[in-house]
Amino acid sequence: MKDKIVKTGHKKPYYTLRRLGKVSLFFALFAAAFATPVLITYSMNAQATAAENTTQEEPSPEESSSSLELSL
Repeated sequence: MKDKIVKTGHKKPYYTLRRLGKVSLFFALFAAAFATPVLITYSMNAQATAAENTTQEEPSPEESSSSLELSL
């Protein structure tokens, strides 16, 4: 049985780079799988904070009428 390098004509760097590519892809997928829940949680917290800030900034009817009286 012929060796794979002799059979296909590829040299050792081809298989080394191919293995390095597969390992890099594995780590990239692992990082993406780990980062996705973190990003979702971060965006949910940012939306909740933005909602809290808008509810705090809305003036109540009493405050809006008192500001009109002061401006007159």
